[in-house]
This record gives sequence, structure tokens and C-alpha cells, in this order.
Amino acid sequence: MYNYDLNIPLVKYNTKKYTIDECFDIILDVVSIFGDDYVNIIKKAKEERWIDYYPHAGKRVGAYSSGCYDTDPFILMNFIGDYNSLSTMIHELGHSAHTYLSCHHQSPVNCDYRIFVAEVASTVNETLLINYMLEHASSPKEKGYFLYELLENCVGLIFRQPMYADFEHILHTWAKEGQPMSSQMITDLYYTKNAEYYGPDITMDQYVGYSCYYIPHFYYNYYVYKYTLGMTVALAIVSRLLQGDTKQKEAYLNFLKSGGSKDPVDLLKDALVNPLEDQLYDDAFHYFETILNEFESIIEAV
Repeated sequence: MYNYDLNIPLVKYNTKKYTIDECFDIILDVVSIFGDDYVNIIKKAKEERWIDYYPHAGKRVGAYSSGCYDTDPFILMNFIGDYNSLSTMIHELGHSAHTYLSCHHQSPVNCDYRIFVAEVASTVNETLLINYMLEHASSPKEKGYFLYELLENCVGLIFRQPMYADFEHILHTWAKEGQPMSSQMITDLYYTKNAEYYGPDITMDQYVGYSCYYIPHFYYNYYVYKYTLGMTVALAIVSRLLQGDTKQKEAYLNFLKSGGSKDPVDLLKDALVNPLEDQLYDDAFHYFETILNEFESIIEAV
């Protein structure tokens, strides 16, 4: 994706394996920033066996957090002990903690948070984790690995997902207008959107257009932009939390307890991150630029 000489084993540098106990040790350390009440939710998840960890025959791929008002927020995942498993676990625990707090502070009518804000809590946790790993990196190569992971997250969530949303919106517009669609039209559109968003410096092979068919989110209505919202909001929240902003911490925890008691935009405003302000998105792209420059420095030095 980036025009770097990555013959050095940097992006594959982190081959460490983690046990479930080790993952929880790290996760509990990461989320301690939120205080004891939040930490105790994560402990409950482990002790009360909310998580179905391991892959097995017939189990669906991916990872999910789901539950009802009067049940625990159970997690389904496919743990294989790598960094991605750790990151996935803290991501899904973010969803579960959000659900747990909403259900314990709201009535059944208001406990369900809208899908518009569904990726905020999970992405905050994931972003805190990667900052934690960067802080505890033992060498420039290891730090480079985690910077690369963070760059991949930023590209995927604040750049690629808007392209997905643009592509998806055009398809739905065609359908609404009654325009006949062929596979060729769809794949040509997807190829064109990739070319527009990535620009002339990126060379794409002829099959890029067909990759739209394997993206599951395109098979149900309008979800992908929530990832962009989640990432931009998470970057703002995490940067303030790491600077010791107690007002942001309190506002964020209140957001997690609010469920669907308000319009989602108002909930985010109460959490001190207004999604209607351009500054939120400008800050996210400036943060990406900062991380990219730091990654370039490590690449040049290694």
C-alpha cells in the first residue's frame, strides 16, 4: 500500500504469541485509564465466560458482540494467539462494555444504542491498545510494526471506508432510479472509485474491480461509514485521554451509559466530539500524517 522498500522484516516483525491470560493482563492495563468500574466489567467478561474464544468446525468467521437487555453481552471470536487476536478481543470487549453499561443505566426502551455510534467504544479500545503497544515497544523494529498497524487502521477506516460508502451510495442511487445493472457496471465502478481515491501513484491490477463482491457490508444497507466516524471520534477521545483530560474521560463514560436515550449526534456532542464539525476529520488526517512521518523515519533508520 505504501511505496516503501519493506524487504526488511518490519511489517512481519511481531511474531509473538499471546495466551488468553496474557491478553487480559494487557487489556486490563490498557483500560485502567477508565477506572475501576470499567475494569471490573472486563474482569467479569473473563470470569463469567462471556467469550467463545477458539475456532471450531461450523463456527462463523469474524468476531461479534451480542446480547439482550437481561443477558450478558457475549462475544464470538476466533482466537489464534497473535496480535490480531489481542486487538480483536479488546475491540469486541469495547462493544460489550458499551452494551453492559447502557443496559445497566437505561431502561429497556432506551438501552439500545444506534448503529451510528456502534463502532466508537470498540475503536477507542483498539486505539488505546495500539498506543500502549507503541509505548512498550522494545526496539525500533517493533515500534515500526505497531506504527504500520496503526497506519493500516487509519487507511482502512478514515480513507477506504468513505470510498466504500461512495461506491455503495451510487449503487443504491442506480437501484432507486430503476437503472439496470450488470456485473460489468458494478466492477467498473468499483475499479474507478479505487483509482479516484488512491490516485495515479498507486498501480492496481485488472481484478481490483471484482474485489467488491467479497466485502460483506455491501450486502446490507449503509454501514461502512460508521467505521470512519468511529475512528475519527476515537482518535480525538484517545488523544485527550492520554493527555490526562478528566473532563473527556467523564464525558466518554457517560456516553457509554447513555444507550439510545438521545439522538446519536447529540450523544457524541455530549461526549465532546461533535461529528458535524470539520475539525474532527481534519485532526484525524493530520494525525495520520504525523504517524506516517514517524514511520518513514523508522524505515530510513532501520
